[in-house]
Amino acid sequence: MRQADKLKKAGCILLLTTMIAALTGCSQKAPEPEAAPQQEAANAPAEAETEENTAENSEKEVKTVLVSNMMNPLSWVDAEGNLQGYEYDIVVEINKLLKNYTLEIQAVTEEVQDITMEAGEADMSAGGYYLTPERQEAYEVPEYPVGAAAMKLYVRAEDKDKITNLKDAVDQGWKIVPVAPGGGIYKALTKWNEDNGNVLDEIPTQDGLTTAEKLTMVAEGQCDVFINPNNNDNLGIAEEMNLDIVEIDEPVKVDQTVLIIKKGETDFCQEVNEALKQLTESGKISELSVKWYGYDLLENLKYIKE
Repeated sequence: MRQADKLKKAGCILLLTTMIAALTGCSQKAPEPEAAPQQEAANAPAEAETEENTAENSEKEVKTVLVSNMMNPLSWVDAEGNLQGYEYDIVVEINKLLKNYTLEIQAVTEEVQDITMEAGEADMSAGGYYLTPERQEAYEVPEYPVGAAAMKLYVRAEDKDKITNLKDAVDQGWKIVPVAPGGGIYKALTKWNEDNGNVLDEIPTQDGLTTAEKLTMVAEGQCDVFINPNNNDNLGIAEEMNLDIVEIDEPVKVDQTVLIIKKGETDFCQEVNEALKQLTESGKISELSVKWYGYDLLENLKYIKE
């Protein structure tokens, strides 16, 4: 897609998102407790709102942050319109620690996140992003990660012993569940394909599919393998849906996950990084990880360093 088309598309989608957010509450300033009335206390401001705090926040520069509206448990909007999730909680905690900025959160699709960030129309995005040289070139990236994830394969239980990795699945002609066009998984699969002699003629793409829908496509036989980071609680979602889905042990890749920030926003990135440093050293990120996943995602970092 040409850049002009991306800008036009991003502008149109963001306008629509803003209109929807006004009705559903999917766009909110993180410090305001009334923005998410049904959230747990962990999502509330660090201190009670006072006239002094309100005046202080009004002097801060507002930054737009994009989060996913359908990537449970990273960030998603539930049936009641409540925005929640692991990365959403981290963004809220970051906001409490920023001295010169206040964050306005918008929940959108993965494709809108990608297009909007590429167009420079948002300041920061949280979307389970793997750290890659391409992202480090295109964006400001804080030194401290928000987690670490392994990109895994999910198949029907009856097929578990038929493959050990993605190459096996491709060699056997298995059909891959479509991924978001231009997203992190798409880029990772493109790199994997290049490294493996371009064994895939094409990488199937489709925007707007939820994790539940993708798992259903495998369970019902429309596709054979679903590829997704394991920090999306794929097995938990499958269990809730009574789908007999299992995870293949060998990952496609393992990497840390990061926030991405608009290129040139170095001061903002520095403050976000300092906030992440405090949240990491205090154990808050590990606490949120256990809350949403049942284990500490940061533990995966040891495999990367090895």
